[in-house]
Amino acid sequence: MRKPIVIALSAGLVLALGAGAAGCAAPSGSPKASDTPPHAPALMPASHEGRFAELGAQGCYGCHGSSERADPLLASAPKMPADHYLGGAVDSREIDPVRTQCDTCHGQE
Repeated sequence: MRKPIVIALSAGLVLALGAGAAGCAAPSGSPKASDTPPHAPALMPASHEGRFAELGAQGCYGCHGSSERADPLLASAPKMPADHYLGGAVDSREIDPVRTQCDTCHGQE
């Protein structure tokens, strides 16, 4: 009798978690920056192909983060928002550990 309840609860949990994980999934087809809805994570330009796989979050931070030399290092790179920093403080100069998988929300154009 308990086994069907456990299975039903497990299935419900899987469905709920799956729906939450889809929150920043890229739309199907060939997305373009102009297709990105307001307040959605920006797409990485095609010129960034493979950069995250090669450099990781610190590679993104190098151009989009806060540093003593420049903020950001490349004048044309958008700055990371404060909520991407540890404790929401840009002055920490540390990426929030929850935000280190940049390509999870920032898909490729």
